[in-house]
Amino acid sequence: MALKLTNSIGRDPSPSTAYGTCDGLKAAASHRLRRDSLDGVRAAIQGMGSVGFHAAKLEAALRALLVVKDNYHKNLERALESLDAEAFFHRLFTTRMLTRSVHVRWDRL
Repeated sequence: MALKLTNSIGRDPSPSTAYGTCDGLKAAASHRLRRDSLDGVRAAIQGMGSVGFHAAKLEAALRALLVVKDNYHKNLERALESLDAEAFFHRLFTTRMLTRSVHVRWDRL
């Protein structure tokens, strides 16, 4: 996957941050799931702003199953229209809920 990373002043750091986020997810899947790819791994992303949307695009390219959440409906609509993702519609989307769902998912694999 080709991604142009820049550290120049005035440039948008979101793609670089998203790339690091995706790398962290790949490392977690490798360590916890003993998998070399994200193919079929469910990834939950809270916030479809600049970093979240870039991360979702990278993870979708790696064939992860995306669940996305954003309180700003336009960001959520953009993600649902351009990515093969499902939306998480709940007023509270906490780290505790995410952790619980990830552990349940990992234990099922």
